[in-house]
Amino acid sequence: MIYCANCGAKNQANATFCANCGAKLVKPAQSSQLTQQVQPVKTAKTGKRRADLK
Repeated sequence: MIYCANCGAKNQANATFCANCGAKLVKPAQSSQLTQQVQPVKTAKTGKRRADLK
């Protein structure tokens, strides 16, 4: 089963569009690519305070 992200209705695993509202369904394999975690970028320390940079 796959659930519609628009209305929450249950749909068949091979469905492309929601049987309830007609929205395009996102397969679980596709959605895992969209929700990859992004690692935060660390800023370089310059030794200067923010007030000194102006």
